[in-house]
Amino acid sequence: MLAELIDDVSIVLPPATHEQVRATLTGTKLARLLGGRHDLDALCALVARLSRLVAGGLPGVRELDLNPVLVHRDGLTPVGCLLTRDLPEDPPDRPA
Repeated sequence: MLAELIDDVSIVLPPATHEQVRATLTGTKLARLLGGRHDLDALCALVARLSRLVAGGLPGVRELDLNPVLVHRDGLTPVGCLLTRDLPEDPPDRPA
């Protein structure tokens, strides 16, 4: 949400390492805003873990969105989560 408000969106393709995420964030307005007062390493670790999870395949998952993610001095808190799943093409028969 904040990234869109300050027109500061970066993309890293999965699977991404912590270092790749850090390099992608370096120089962004968001990284400068968080500065040394927030746990940027925790944010990079979260994005890298999600990236590996996505690259490994999430059957039936179409979209995963954590928004907002509050980054603290020591750690972070994902506040909202949206998970969109695909419906099976042939749903199982339901008993009457």
